[in-house]
Amino acid sequence: MAYPFINQFNNVLAYVIADGQTFILDGADKFNAAKMIPFDYLNTSGFLIKHEHGEWINIETSKHSYKHTAVVDAAINEAGILKGNAYIKSYNYARNTRQQKWQDNKEKFNEYFTTENYPDLKISNLEAKNADIDSFPLEQDFNFEAPVNSSGEYKYFTTNLFLTFDKNPFTSDSRSSDIDFGYLQEYQLWGKFKIPDGYAFEELPKNITMILPDTSMIVKRVISTAGSVANISVSIEIKKANYLIDEYFDIKEFYKRLFDLLNEQIVIKKK
Repeated sequence: MAYPFINQFNNVLAYVIADGQTFILDGADKFNAAKMIPFDYLNTSGFLIKHEHGEWINIETSKHSYKHTAVVDAAINEAGILKGNAYIKSYNYARNTRQQKWQDNKEKFNEYFTTENYPDLKISNLEAKNADIDSFPLEQDFNFEAPVNSSGEYKYFTTNLFLTFDKNPFTSDSRSSDIDFGYLQEYQLWGKFKIPDGYAFEELPKNITMILPDTSMIVKRVISTAGSVANISVSIEIKKANYLIDEYFDIKEFYKRLFDLLNEQIVIKKK
């Protein structure tokens, strides 16, 4: 067979088989767990050398996703300040990026939680657990506060917090390449939001399920109230890592609706 030239390659990885499992390892990446293919090489190809023989292989996985879960417990006071606690777990590829940020520059870790929805958001008492144990998710626990919008006897706020869906990446009217997310994605939010005494819920977002025609993207939102508390759950699944350029306009429309959905407001009114 004809072998490729060495100048076709830009790195060397270790291909290891142990206990019936295959591992692809990059010795220069200290943050990537051994069980996961390093992100920089996902959805690429490599030339596997086996003794005197070799073959091209695709480097891809569906075993490990980019996954975040967030639990938010918050209350709005009479002054219109939303205060609460957030507990976030980052798994697999989501863990990798945040673990590196935490270990390299803890002072800037708060940047992961900034959002255009709450430009004056303040984070305090931030703790991260399992930063040195790559078999566990990175746990982030912190308090936060931010003013909500007010107009006369009304206050209104969004529950789109801490899932990293802050800015829509697909707004262009054209696309010149395929979409490569790199990995599958999972996001879950469970939130409890208490409104101040003397207020009532005036308008709530509707329960909704939104599915891309090929079912590779699914969004579900369920919201309910009990007295002065609104409970919300949101789940987002992206079950493909790659989309062809011909699929761009379907993705663009789905993301537009997704961000519209996430940013819908809960409206409360003074009794």
